[in-house]
Amino acid sequence: MKKIIMGLAFLAMTGIVKGQEYYHAFGLQANIGLQSEKYETETESSSVSQVLFVPGVFYKATLAFEINRDMSFAVSAYPFIGMMGSLNSQSGATSGTSIGIEFPILGELYFGDLDDACFFVGAGINYSRIASTYGRTTVLGPQIELGGQFEFRDQIIGARLAYTYGVNNATDNPDYTMSNSIINVGIFYPIGL
Repeated sequence: MKKIIMGLAFLAMTGIVKGQEYYHAFGLQANIGLQSEKYETETESSSVSQVLFVPGVFYKATLAFEINRDMSFAVSAYPFIGMMGSLNSQSGATSGTSIGIEFPILGELYFGDLDDACFFVGAGINYSRIASTYGRTTVLGPQIELGGQFEFRDQIIGARLAYTYGVNNATDNPDYTMSNSIINVGIFYPIGL
């Protein structure tokens, strides 16, 4: 983080970065957790895979540094919280619940004006957790994203797709392997544009 701040300070002093602005947005997102576990010895083998789904809301906080009129570098955070419950259609009782949280921080490169239609790519670090009646997954690792903003009925709307590969998959047992990842699909509405 210190290197990023020092790099931005250097760019600002040399005139490459012309200014900074804060942007905020609220959005809806679906987190899809993918988990796979495999146990294999000489005598037995088993594998289990599950997909966990949690819809929710997120807040987008972005600090952008303008490089030129058509390009900006930004640091963004996308804290997310979500919950989903399902009802049993016969008894009316709750048959399952899923809860999710997520805290990604990304460096992003915007192609176009952040106040208008634009395209962006990003990379950073993410911590995500989904717990449900049917299982749970925790993902800590690098996140990559692809997104954009476009005009819809005279308003700017944004969309993003992100993928996090879990690096927290290590186990002490050489016969047991586990992999976790998470996919995020979301739309957002920028505030104050």
